[in-house]
Amino acid sequence: YKTDGTLDTTFGTSGKVTTDFSVTDEATAIAIQLDGKIVAAGFAAPGSSMDFALARYNTNGRLDTTFGIAGTGKVTTDFSGREDEAFAIAIQSDGKILLAGSTAPFNKIGSAPDFALARYEGLTPQDLATALGDQVQALVKTGTLNQGQGNSLTTKLAQILDSLNQGKTKTACNQLQAFINEVNSLVSEGVLPSGQAQPLIDAATNIRNTLGC
Repeated sequence: YKTDGTLDTTFGTSGKVTTDFSVTDEATAIAIQLDGKIVAAGFAAPGSSMDFALARYNTNGRLDTTFGIAGTGKVTTDFSGREDEAFAIAIQSDGKILLAGSTAPFNKIGSAPDFALARYEGLTPQDLATALGDQVQALVKTGTLNQGQGNSLTTKLAQILDSLNQGKTKTACNQLQAFINEVNSLVSEGVLPSGQAQPLIDAATNIRNTLGC
């Protein structure tokens, strides 16, 4: 919806999206990734069982074809043919997606459900670095950083992406540390408030942790 409560017609079809998994499907939780993509979780019931269901959408509401089974943007997870429902979703700092819910023997009166937890691959280090670049550009647009300062940080991120794409993990680790050092320098110089710098530092640190630096 727009801020005035009307449907945002640039999203989905006239502001609405429906996604079919099976016979009966329901979304119960939603989260936004660092890159703005939308992940929704719930359950899909194709027949005599229910499975965890997870879908990822681009910012325009269309299913993300880089995610899921065979580029469908969708994933289902079965806990041994039981009645499985996801009720909560969280995104880790490394971009992985966690679903939590319950699993129980299907249609057995008096049977007690158990905790059910599943983790999925979400954002790659490249995705995280791209999202970090968007954060830098947002600071340039608001005037917090000037164009030269923004370009300097963006150039470092481009070098990081190039190293990641070439599989040069150690080089990327060093370049990420250089990025962090430059952000800290901007704070020391009084250019960048610490409150706005910390998300950049945290994001770069998370990428380093993901890479095992």
